[in-house]
Amino acid sequence: MTASQVLFLIATLLGGLGLFIYGMKIMTQGLQALAGTRMRTLLSRLTRNRATGAAAGTTIGFLVHSGAGAVMLIGFINAGLLTLEASIPIMIGNNLGTTLSMQLFSFHIGSYCYFAIAIGFLMQLLSRRDAVREVGLMILGIGLLFLGMNTMSDAVVPLKQGGYIQPFLAHTDGATAGGMALGIVLSALFTGILQSSGAMVGMLFALAHGGAFDSLSQVFPLVLGAHIGTCVVGLFGSLGTNIEARRSAVSHLMFNVLGSIAAALMYPLYAMVLPLVGQDLVRQIANAHTGVQLVNGLILLPLAGPFALLIRKMTPSRSAPVARSHLEDDYLDTPETAIVAVLQETRRMANLARKMVRQAMGCMVRRSSDKMSAVLQNEESVDLLKETINDYLFRVSRRRLSRRQAVILQYLQRTVTDIERIGDHAENLIEIIRDKNDRKVWFDDETVQLLVALYQKADHVLGLMVESLNPRNESFDQSAEAIMKAREEYKALSVRIRDRYTERVLSRDDDAMHGIVHASIVSTLDRIVKHSRNVASAEQSPLFRLKPHKLGRRAEPGPGDTVEGRGAGGVDLAVFRTDDLDHLDDGDAPKVAGRKPDREA
Repeated sequence: MTASQVLFLIATLLGGLGLFIYGMKIMTQGLQALAGTRMRTLLSRLTRNRATGAAAGTTIGFLVHSGAGAVMLIGFINAGLLTLEASIPIMIGNNLGTTLSMQLFSFHIGSYCYFAIAIGFLMQLLSRRDAVREVGLMILGIGLLFLGMNTMSDAVVPLKQGGYIQPFLAHTDGATAGGMALGIVLSALFTGILQSSGAMVGMLFALAHGGAFDSLSQVFPLVLGAHIGTCVVGLFGSLGTNIEARRSAVSHLMFNVLGSIAAALMYPLYAMVLPLVGQDLVRQIANAHTGVQLVNGLILLPLAGPFALLIRKMTPSRSAPVARSHLEDDYLDTPETAIVAVLQETRRMANLARKMVRQAMGCMVRRSSDKMSAVLQNEESVDLLKETINDYLFRVSRRRLSRRQAVILQYLQRTVTDIERIGDHAENLIEIIRDKNDRKVWFDDETVQLLVALYQKADHVLGLMVESLNPRNESFDQSAEAIMKAREEYKALSVRIRDRYTERVLSRDDDAMHGIVHASIVSTLDRIVKHSRNVASAEQSPLFRLKPHKLGRRAEPGPGDTVEGRGAGGVDLAVFRTDDLDHLDDGDAPKVAGRKPDREA
């Protein structure tokens, strides 16, 4: 075999791997789009006990695979919708669900891949219905996935016959300690590069189908390494999140590391049992993939609490964990109590959006990118909180409500939308500041001081808006008036700063590019304050009020509805925490003193 032929076969093998990964990606996109927000709310509603948590995690893992599922878990914890303890059963199920989806791809049905590609393509091309197009995308992804496996298998056969593959696999042997350790390490590194255990296991399927492996002992360490390597996705996804979310990524890694060590020690047992289930090596790989995660999950599931304590001991931190969600199902049958819970959760969401603005402006003043990833992570948390609160509002709306309660739900939904837009603008600030730094646009000290002063006015408005959502307020109207007054003070300063910088551009003290960046920052702060004003406008309505005497009063289910909660009789405002937001004010507000000069020497 000539060098050009070998090079062509290697390119074919890598191309098949690319097809497999791309097919898996678009299949997952189709499944996620088809599930919509239901998949996101599934986790937060099925975590009351370990069994349902593991079942929910298995569903998630089956649909989106372990890496993406781990990132989703991290997002839930970062948003305060899930605790570390509750996430561990879901993480276990997430790992298991991924292996179950790979079971489907271990069957020899690759010859039908072109039918799947054709059907999926036609559904995408001809249908105008979103649901049909999403199913088509999923089927197209499955077809490409099998086509990739076929391509890899076709390339493996001549490479094996030419003796080019055996040297790379000769030292991976589950029957020896050295071979087991080497196989795990190499597979973990390669899976980390691919960032997908599914892609690694799919490649093992293709290699086994092409005859590259002689026995289960060669491939078993590679399966264990794939379990460890996929944790890279969660570790990267936890960058910029709070300490509990980062602990979730560490728990995923530790579960797979400890599980792989346990499976390596138990290899003689697996080597005895797996051939009894089936002699086909591809099926043995799939069964090993599932069996290891199933056994490890059954061992750890009863120990989820102590395992969470171990993770906290391994990752000490002075940071307080994010406050848990106020949206309890028990409140659904008592609408007034549910409204109070929504107010508190909306207040928590508003404080998170305010924190994002503080972090973004801090990046501008200190010319630092340290908090940029945190802003982007928090923006995802704000989006997730919006979806979760809106879902809760719809569930409350199915009860028989008073006219005031029915209207205040509308105001709350609009308020949540405005707060989510504040988070979007904070993300936009990061993009402006990043572009500013890339273009080396530096402002003089006076301009920076005025921008910080404008931000401080905006932050004052945001602080009043956050406090106005406190359900203990005796008058929402008075809080709204304070916001409106602070907004007028902000507006006056904004106009003065705009006019001043226009004069600087006209007098050529600064060029047009400086003017564009300056205007973008001021306009974004203006929009943030505008959304705070929108919240105040809703609070000025005479219907935006609470009736404490109705707390704990049960409501009948609406037409066609079912009772989802146990009620919250006897609840008063004291059950809702009003001091759980303090830890969010972590000193991210930009200060002029001690900052790096914005103007380069």
